[in-house]
Amino acid sequence: MAQELINPCGIYQRNSGALAPRRSLEDVKTVGLFSNLKANADLYLEEVSHRLKARYPHLEFELFQKIASEPANFSQHWLDRVHAVAAAFGD
Repeated sequence: MAQELINPCGIYQRNSGALAPRRSLEDVKTVGLFSNLKANADLYLEEVSHRLKARYPHLEFELFQKIASEPANFSQHWLDRVHAVAAAFGD
């Protein structure tokens, strides 16, 4: 017997577009770490930062955390400081 699956998110539209060009981490000074504070998101970003630092010792990191159910409110300081972003979204 076939089952009908329903998307709980409802109807949505996805606009396709080109991805931003990927920069070499050799050219990046500060990586933003973006966490939605879900379980283990910060642990994941900590591990990412350790691995990146081992490979690219010149990198600095700037953490940004937000509550998952609220929109991100990035400060201009954070936006001006970071050159690349690693994000973790857990559930």
